[in-house]
Amino acid sequence: MLKTNLSLIAGLSAVALLSTANVATAATAGTYAGVSVGYARNDTKLKLNNLRLSNKKATKFNSVPAGVHFGWERNCPHQLFTAAELGLDFTGRSRKTTLVNGNPAGTAVYKVEKGFSMDLALKAGYSFGTIVPYVRLGLTGTNWTQKVSATNYLIPNTTSRVTGNFKKRKFIAGFAPGAGIQAKLGTSRWTTGVEYKFIAHGKHTVHVNAYTGKIKSRTHDVRARLSYGF
Repeated sequence: MLKTNLSLIAGLSAVALLSTANVATAATAGTYAGVSVGYARNDTKLKLNNLRLSNKKATKFNSVPAGVHFGWERNCPHQLFTAAELGLDFTGRSRKTTLVNGNPAGTAVYKVEKGFSMDLALKAGYSFGTIVPYVRLGLTGTNWTQKVSATNYLIPNTTSRVTGNFKKRKFIAGFAPGAGIQAKLGTSRWTTGVEYKFIAHGKHTVHVNAYTGKIKSRTHDVRARLSYGF
């Protein structure tokens, strides 16, 4: 009888331990949505007729990116964290440069605009309780616009002059790797964090007669984030 009771107690204890272990390592998943705002340093790497402009003020500018994000995250066994996220930015910024060339002198006002962008990212990290550092790899796309308003402007390295207004807009794809850290706010559904991403877009070229303007932008983007889990 004693041996039977001991066996029963041992069996019940084993079941209890296994149940506890399963609870501790159980995977949890859910959706979330949030907002972000930050600072970005943009470099268009502008080339006019394949000549890189040496004036940094003409090619580099700051912006304040802000947007919304929607995602799905999963806290896996062994404290592993994964997520998939869609981000949308609605804020834009532009850089305008006045170029003077020729004798008699002609002018060209050259403007680059960065507009709406979207970002699709996969994230992976490790959970230290309520704090999760992670890395991300994303695909991004941004509306870039080049505008030229010229008045008898002598195109560099040519004998051609151009007068008129020209504009070209294109949605350019790129890559956006990065890293971040997020933390739960107590026992609530709110999460706050900081994220960095490096954005590399493809080329965007505008042709005006013998004139060619080409950008191939690079951006360093840092954001503060606030999300709510459902």
